Amino acid sequence: MKSWTSKLTWIFIATSLTAPAYALKPADEAIIELYQRVEDLQHDVNSLRGKNEQLRHELDSVKKSQRESFNSVDDQIELLEGKIKAAPSDEDAATSDTSSNNDTEEKASDATADTTTETSDKNSENSSSRKVTDTVAYKRAYDLLKDDPDAAAADFADFLKDYPSSPLAANAHYWIGETWYSKEEFAKAKQSFLTVLKEYKGSNKEPDAALKLGYTFIAMKEWSFAKKTLQDVIKFFPGTRESDLAEKKLASIKDK
Repeated sequence: MKSWTSKLTWIFIATSLTAPAYALKPADEAIIELYQRVEDLQHDVNSLRGKNEQLRHELDSVKKSQRESFNSVDDQIELLEGKIKAAPSDEDAATSDTSSNNDTEEKASDATADTTTETSDKNSENSSSRKVTDTVAYKRAYDLLKDDPDAAAADFADFLKDYPSSPLAANAHYWIGETWYSKEEFAKAKQSFLTVLKEYKGSNKEPDAALKLGYTFIAMKEWSFAKKTLQDVIKFFPGTRESDLAEKKLASIKDK
């Protein structure tokens, strides 16, 4: 169609060039003008098609970039959620909330089963009975901590009398200190935490006792002792939760 109209247009143009202007009839002039407009419109259509293709390409690029941005945001959200789940709880709750220490206590209880060397059948039976008994006694006291701290402290004291050499003795002293701390009997709490640090070096409760001793000095407004104790926690237990909490607490009392 385009080829035919073009030829026809050129025929009329050639005719108009060879014939005098007065020889063209009004109808012929109208046809030539009409075909010229058709050519112009065709050119405009082609131009619009080219722009349309360009816009479609740009739109595809924008969609692709947007998808990549959404994927990046999703990845960042997942990363943040992971960090939030892994983050430690509030510093005071982390050290005083007894439920947060369940895993540590259970591991300590399990460790008791491997501490006694069996030298004979009779000793083996006695040792096995002893291990079950001190573990049960400790767990009974520990289970009371949340609902009845006073009763728990009394049971821990009895536990220490009956099993002074138990691997769980350091834990019992620590929780007695915690019960005193919760009652604001800070002088007594201080003695319990010091007992853990002096008599049970290397125990799993040593970092907790050191940190809570620092808190106890703060509660007693003994600022120099508090700062020194928290600095020792950071120094001797680097990379631990207790070290991080000590650093935050130390920053909060730097002007004291």
